Amino acid sequence: MDKIASIVCVLEILKKYTDENHPILQEDIVKYLYTDYGLEVERKTVGRNIANLKELGYDICSSGKGSYLGEREFQSSEIRVLIDAVLSNKSLNDAHSRELLEKITKMGGRNFNSHASHILSVMSWNKTENKAVFYNLDTLDEAIEKKQALQIDYGKYGVDKQLHKEHTFEISPYQFIIHNQRYYLMCKISKYNTMSFLKVDRIMRIKKKKMGYVDITKVEGYEHGIDYRDLNTARPYMYSDRAETIIIRCKKQVVDEIIECFGKDVAFYEDNENKGGKYLIAYITSSPKAFKYWAIQFGTLVEVLEPQFLREDIKKTIDIMVKKYNK
Repeated sequence: MDKIASIVCVLEILKKYTDENHPILQEDIVKYLYTDYGLEVERKTVGRNIANLKELGYDICSSGKGSYLGEREFQSSEIRVLIDAVLSNKSLNDAHSRELLEKITKMGGRNFNSHASHILSVMSWNKTENKAVFYNLDTLDEAIEKKQALQIDYGKYGVDKQLHKEHTFEISPYQFIIHNQRYYLMCKISKYNTMSFLKVDRIMRIKKKKMGYVDITKVEGYEHGIDYRDLNTARPYMYSDRAETIIIRCKKQVVDEIIECFGKDVAFYEDNENKGGKYLIAYITSSPKAFKYWAIQFGTLVEVLEPQFLREDIKKTIDIMVKKYNK
């Protein structure tokens, strides 16, 4: 058992303390075996352990300067991507974020951790206060897998900055979506026939139900399942209305923003009514409710031409805004 333990511990020491720029000598490994694991091992045993690990396929490089673990499960750049994902995820609270970051940075070893230690202090991001997010994710994932109906309490933040119950819904859950750095749950709320997108960090209580699950193919617009392209490019905000073709006139300088938000399937044409060449006509597939707010955001650069109901809706909203600012 001690022989097996020493091999495993040597591997852990190489993972923790070494990389290409930080090899360690066998006598140093002997010291770490004792200080970290309480194992008294001779230097020649460490040499055999390293040889055995190499035979098992581990990428261990040795030279006169010592040995180090070459290829790791995750490279430094990949670990940084994982760190960024945790930092930017608004569905995780500070405690969960810190715990995850500590686990992730350990995968890069002590030398990576020393470079990334400053990240753990960046906890002033806009994070949720809901501590049940991990439990929610596990419970919802199980319900999705088993096609099980749920009853949930759904909350909103009040002026006291606390989450308060606002609705109780019976739902059929289908899929998680990460959008704008938040987890959303695609689900059908029993009293509606359309798809809903609920923020996971707003779910306060979950109760499993034996009956009432509705298959996704019974939801209006999802008769053939989930269209991930629609979710990715047609919904800059997670509204549940059906995507439609929207025609706009836009300045050329906003093309980059349009492609970034709605994808490369957008069709652009020269605006023949504008001889200056500064404007384009664009055909975009999007949720009208979501596009309304996107268009207002770029109000001086974008004009909705069709559908007419969306154009009128935007006009009414702008008129209300003008009245507010003319007071």
